[in-house]
Amino acid sequence: METLKNTLVRIAIVLTALSLTACKGTFDAFNEAAANENNQSLGENPPIVDDNPPGNEVDDPTPIPNIPWRKVQHPQASDSDDQISKGCYALGVRDSEQGINKFVVAFEGLASFNQTSANKLYDAFEKNPQMDDKDAPSKSGSGGFMVYYLLWPVFTGAQAMADVMVFPEPSIKTNQKNAKPDICARSWLAGNPQGKLIITGHSYGGHAANQLADVLDQWGVPLHAVVTVDARTKGYVGDLFKTPNAELWLNFYQKNTLFLPGYLVDGADANVNLSSTGTSHGKIPGRPEVQNALLDILLD
Repeated sequence: METLKNTLVRIAIVLTALSLTACKGTFDAFNEAAANENNQSLGENPPIVDDNPPGNEVDDPTPIPNIPWRKVQHPQASDSDDQISKGCYALGVRDSEQGINKFVVAFEGLASFNQTSANKLYDAFEKNPQMDDKDAPSKSGSGGFMVYYLLWPVFTGAQAMADVMVFPEPSIKTNQKNAKPDICARSWLAGNPQGKLIITGHSYGGHAANQLADVLDQWGVPLHAVVTVDARTKGYVGDLFKTPNAELWLNFYQKNTLFLPGYLVDGADANVNLSSTGTSHGKIPGRPEVQNALLDILLD
């Protein structure tokens, strides 16, 4: 992983540059970055899914050009536990075959999850892993902040270096083992044992991200990185803190939006205050500091 020092230096450079000149278009920046970076209910053990055989095993995690892209249906957030387990396991197996070694579990904020928006992201990825803007989801109403402002531009820039599943924030509670995001993350890892897990969440989805990180720590599952975006806990059980299993934890927040300020994450490698940019709670996932941080993690 890019060292924490380099990551923080990058954030500082971006903040300095923003005070001197207007940011360039997000997608152009990502394309340049990408070019430069050339079932069962789960118990204590990972799932064993007999009707989803691993297929050809490969030791080398680099992409294999002679294996054609095999499309796999992404599970829906409302699917049963068994469907989530089998579906995420199948994604892990396919991703391993293709040399995709990172999986992002993302959480939308309170009342912001939009399955249609998430499916646009999945469909574009499955149709053409080298994603482009013509398949981009549209932003409508209060739903899909993470997909529209963060995940779509970042995954376009990453050019199929990672896979993703999006969940609503109520899908996991404090200390809730075997919640659907927990099942999905561990099932994907069972299908892709050399893979790396990344968790991200916005607003109360940041709280959900923290709860998933904590549960995975209880299972002994390591995390490549966690990126929380204006995370909030007001009215919820469970604090915000860096869990021992997280190699890197970056937290971005603002204090501009009345009644919706972001919170600090105790022990985070960086708590980055973006209040000086004038960014609101809803649009902070679209800040270049946030996008570039997640993109760096995916391209690492």
